[in-house]
Amino acid sequence: LTLRGAAEPVEAFSLVRVDPLAPGVARALDAPLVGRVDELRMLREAFASVLAERSCRLVALVGDAGIGKTRLARELVESVETEARVLVGRCVPYGDGATYLPLVDALAEVRPEVDDLLASEEDRELVDARITALFGGEATPAASGETAWAVRRVLELLARERPVVLVFDDVHWGEPTFLDLIEYVGAWTQDAPVLLLALARPDVFELRPTWSDPNSGVATTRLEPLATSEVRALVANLAGGDVDEAPLDRVAELAEGYPLFAEQLVAYVAEAGDDVDLETIPATIEALLASRLDRLDSDERAVLERAAVVGRDFWRGAVAALTPERELAAVNRHLMSLVRRGLVRAAQSELPGEDAFRFHHALVRDVAYAGIPKSVRAERHERCADWLEHRAGGPDEVVGYHLEQAHGYRSELGPGDRSVRRLGVEAGERLGRAGVRALARGDTPAAKNLLERATGLLPSADVLRLELLAELGVAHHLAGEVDRATDVFSTALDEAVRSRDRRFEMRGRIELAM
Repeated sequence: LTLRGAAEPVEAFSLVRVDPLAPGVARALDAPLVGRVDELRMLREAFASVLAERSCRLVALVGDAGIGKTRLARELVESVETEARVLVGRCVPYGDGATYLPLVDALAEVRPEVDDLLASEEDRELVDARITALFGGEATPAASGETAWAVRRVLELLARERPVVLVFDDVHWGEPTFLDLIEYVGAWTQDAPVLLLALARPDVFELRPTWSDPNSGVATTRLEPLATSEVRALVANLAGGDVDEAPLDRVAELAEGYPLFAEQLVAYVAEAGDDVDLETIPATIEALLASRLDRLDSDERAVLERAAVVGRDFWRGAVAALTPERELAAVNRHLMSLVRRGLVRAAQSELPGEDAFRFHHALVRDVAYAGIPKSVRAERHERCADWLEHRAGGPDEVVGYHLEQAHGYRSELGPGDRSVRRLGVEAGERLGRAGVRALARGDTPAAKNLLERATGLLPSADVLRLELLAELGVAHHLAGEVDRATDVFSTALDEAVRSRDRRFEMRGRIELAM
């Protein structure tokens, strides 16, 4: 570039892409991968296999929290990113009924390209309708499996242009329909190199017991704790010579092979400095994280707790919306301090003009959230729902979740309060809309989940509750749960009969549904 005031042209660079698995700010605790040689080789061989065979493979990395699943996935991504397109989606613990949020997360970056690729395809209208519904568009009635088919078609089109590595984190929180979808994509994708990598805790075997079977079509690898020598090497790398050897020996002993625990222990010892007491180092990861958070100054702790209400992934604007006006000026500084401490990291944002962050680990978020009084949680969940609706155009499932949480906490503290009833109605409306859409697109498990929660929040004999009970009865009937469907229809009919004015019109509709 030729710039005013510069004697010579200045070399400039353009940002081409963002690695979704890389930390936004390099942390002092970053260290080379230790161990996992066999596991990393297996992942690279799986990627080589899909390239050679132009096929799709579903690989599951399963291990306890803090065992190193995400770090191993990042190592794979860094080794193949010049050859493949990397997409990342995350399941969330507050996503009950939000079946396709991980897919929306993963496909958001390539949505414009998908539209271009579909332009010359014969089935473009049907594929586009199903993908549009995923992103919150109108959900027209769909035959069973059409959404999964449309996602498979999109991945095939993308992978024929360039191989795809699709990483899904925290799959143990995934909805049954979502797990069905990734199994279907893994088994039926044709003539397209796609590697599906699912990261999960062992809880996933309760949802998918077949994943432990070598013949299931899912290549599952269990991550075990690191060996003692590997932990010592990891601790030495993390400390970087800044901590005396005696505390590090104690750290290696306490970590018991868990990289996350080792990392947090090293940070704890470094922060304590000469005041560290080897006998009182917390012996569990939860106690350790709680101790680290207790060392934050009150303003930093407040910012972290506000972020924890939003979720593991959060935005600067959402935190600001939960912050008193007198403290707003310091939010940026505190967030950067939390990044430097390794408690949160910068993340890729899908909202224009909004910086995004992610808790370093779900356990950090959980410990921060646990320290918030219920009355404060209720107020912040309600404000978060308002921010998501007006700034982020949040999905009904997520906005409804935050309203539902606010309602639940306020019900415990003051069940007769008028604001409690209002929150219940607002949450029920949101979750009900999401449930109706889920039923329309053929996602019966999510529809049952959402409609059960919605009808439980709405007042008895409310017109919307009666309508949603009818939809819930249909969902149970479609799931083959005839007795449960009959019970739901009977409840709705009884409430319609007892009600007055136009609500009585629901009786005929419910009788037809029965």
